[in-house]
This record gives sequence, C-alpha cells and structure tokens, in this order.
Amino acid sequence: MPDWILEGGNSKIIEILIDPSKRQSVLDSMKKQTLHYDKIVIAEAQKSKDVVGKTIQHIAQSGGLSPEETVIEILISNDLGVTVFSKTLMSTHLVSIAREPYSMFSSDGVGEGERKRDLTHPRSYGAFPRFLHRLVVKGNILSWEEAVKKMTSVPASLVGLGSHRGLLKQGYFADVVILDPKKIIDMATYRHPYQYPHGIDYVFVNGNCAFKEGKVTGALAGKVFRRS
Repeated sequence: MPDWILEGGNSKIIEILIDPSKRQSVLDSMKKQTLHYDKIVIAEAQKSKDVVGKTIQHIAQSGGLSPEETVIEILISNDLGVTVFSKTLMSTHLVSIAREPYSMFSSDGVGEGERKRDLTHPRSYGAFPRFLHRLVVKGNILSWEEAVKKMTSVPASLVGLGSHRGLLKQGYFADVVILDPKKIIDMATYRHPYQYPHGIDYVFVNGNCAFKEGKVTGALAGKVFRRS
C-alpha cells in the first residue's frame, strides 16, 4: 500500500479501497513495486478462511483478478484483518551477515499456542533450532560457541536485560536449554507450523522447567522486562 493511504485509520483505508478513482491510484502504485506475489502467503484472514495457506498469485489466478486487485479484495473482505508471510530473504545474505563478529541472532516470532486456528509463522516454533542446524551442524559456518553467544549474551547485553541474563554462570537466572547437538533441527513449516523442533530435551525459564521431553509443562515462568 502507498504511504498516503495509511492516514486516517482503518475505516478511512477501506473507504479509499472501495472508491473507484482512489482505488485505481492504489493499484497504480502497487504495480510500480516489485512484489513477489508467488512468495507471499496468507497466514491469517478473519473472514476468508478459504485463502489461508495460499499465495496471492494462486488466489489471483483462481479468481481471475490481478494480484494487486486480489490483495485489495482480501483486505476489504476481512476489514484489513489479514496477516501474510513473505518468503523473499536470500540465505546467502544471511550467511554472510552471520559470519560478522558484530551480528547476533534473534526472532520476532510470537509464542502462539497450538490451538490457534490460523497459520503462525514457522519461526515461532523453529527459528533458533533452524539457525543452529543450518549454520552450525550442517553448514559449519559458525562454531557452537559463536552461535550460542550470538543468541544469548550478545542480544541480552545489547537489549538491556540486566546484568544476570544471557550467561550460564553462578548467580545468573537459570534460562537454560538442554539439547542434543547432533539432533537439533527445526520441524515447523509454512503449511504445518505447529511442530516442535527435534533435539531439544529440556527448557528452563527462570529456573522452572517449561519444556520436557517433547512437551510443554504448563509452567508460566516468564517475566516482563524493563530495559536496564
């Protein structure tokens, strides 16, 4: 969507998309962009469950509309309540950045429960195991020590999680993952995201066992942080 359409809130956006002349301006703007509609997947649509899990290109071809028109129709039909996945990152770029000493690894994946009906992004269930399997176990891009540091002490220090997080050290909070370095691998996919990774035996959060032998324990041991 062009920036100007975002002014005025959701109701105003829908008005613009419905208005023929303004809608055409939006379409023209979208067509000037390089968008890979064959790689954009509908993850969540509040009122159009039949499109969940399909690419914009597939939906467009099935409906006889252009990809841009399809996007607008889906947004209108769902009162803008739509979430998508975009599979456009290049692994070669990620590998190059991962090698740099200043880089670190994190994820904006949300801890979605298994009962959620729509698709969540597979990173919510497999981001860190995927990183370890591809860049350490399989790719030999990083050592275990380098990889663990990039996902623990470095981000904890930068974000400001306090002086007792991010290291396996006496007196620190016991946020610990016990894994098998030979078996660690992510299992979550775009079509089947609610799958736990293999190779993780236990997860402790603030000293409490939150994951044990393939199952969550139900322990609610997390805390809200303030930057320090």
